[in-house]
Amino acid sequence: MNFEDIVARMQPLLEQLQTGQAYRAPTYQGLPEKGIYVFYEDGVPMYVGRVGSTSKQGMRKRIRQHTIESAGHNQAVFAFRLLQEKLGVATGHEAELSREALAQKYEREFKEMKERVHYMDVRAVEIRDSVIQTVFEVYASLELKTTRYNNFDTH
Repeated sequence: MNFEDIVARMQPLLEQLQTGQAYRAPTYQGLPEKGIYVFYEDGVPMYVGRVGSTSKQGMRKRIRQHTIESAGHNQAVFAFRLLQEKLGVATGHEAELSREALAQKYEREFKEMKERVHYMDVRAVEIRDSVIQTVFEVYASLELKTTRYNNFDTH
């Protein structure tokens, strides 16, 4: 598959994602196993996530990781970014606290953010090809304007 073929698939996949079924906790019954998912709050897309074709976990399990009380900052990534926004605190090389320390210091607030995510709707599209998944995750994030919470930095 060449790049033009991949690009041609982006808009139809986005339309499928936006018009597809909305899934809700606690079961998220009917979600595909692999692909791209989006958390929606009050009808507004908030965060785009991905369950890769080589991942051992399915999408239901991955989405639950964003919401369960025991999930850490590296599992409940979206909730952690909501926490950072609420606190107005960044993490990284020059930050006062590491991600782990921030999650521990503000454990109660982090739990509240995971609960907030728990009540959001989820829409998903099945994509098994890892290249298309990768391109579509970025494409969907840009088109749905979720880059406030989606971060593609690799540091």
